[in-house]
Amino acid sequence: MFLSVLAAFVVVTAQQFERDPAKISNELLFAIYDNQKNSSSETISRATFFDQHPKEHHKAVVYNALLYADLALSIVVSMIALFAKIWVINYRNQVNSSGSPYKRAMERQEAYNGVLAWRMTQIIDSLPFLLLIAVFMLGVYV
Repeated sequence: MFLSVLAAFVVVTAQQFERDPAKISNELLFAIYDNQKNSSSETISRATFFDQHPKEHHKAVVYNALLYADLALSIVVSMIALFAKIWVINYRNQVNSSGSPYKRAMERQEAYNGVLAWRMTQIIDSLPFLLLIAVFMLGVYV
C-alpha cells in the first residue's frame, strides 16, 4: 500500500517539470490584453510564457529525487522481506523433510551457518528502521 501511495506522488510530481497550461493561457491572455490596451506594437516573447522558472525546476528535481529514492528504498525493503520469507519457508521444508536424523541435522546446521554468515538476523531487524526512514522521507515531501 505504501508503494502505491509513493507511486501516486511520483506521478503527481512528474507534472511539475512543465508549466501548468492554464497558467500559461492566463498569463498570455493578460499580456495580449495589456498589449491591446496600451496600443503598442511590440511583440510578446513566447519564452517568458513557456519556460519554467529555474527555482521551480530545481524544486521539482529535488522533490522527484526524494520520492524516487523513497520508492527505491521501499522496494528494496520489500524484496529483502520477501527473500527472508522464502528462506523461512525453505527452512521449514528442510526441517520436515525425510531422511535420517543425522542428515536432517546437518542440513539444518548448514542453513543456520548460512544465516550467521549472511547476518540475516541483523538484516531482518533493520527492515522496520529502513521503512521508518522511507516514511520520514515521504513526510519531508508532504
